[in-house]
Amino acid sequence: MDRACTTNWLLPAVVHVEVVDMTGLSDHHTVVVTYDLDTVVDPYRARFALTA
Repeated sequence: MDRACTTNWLLPAVVHVEVVDMTGLSDHHTVVVTYDLDTVVDPYRARFALTA
């Protein structure tokens, strides 16, 4: 099974998911997930600001 993993706090930032057919190159497909950068930055700052 081909899949992409993310966390529940990043799901609101997902704007597009595409499965690329890799027939002839691999027996697996490639999953491409596009995130909205503006939506990703704030949760990262909130979660990791103290570690920097």
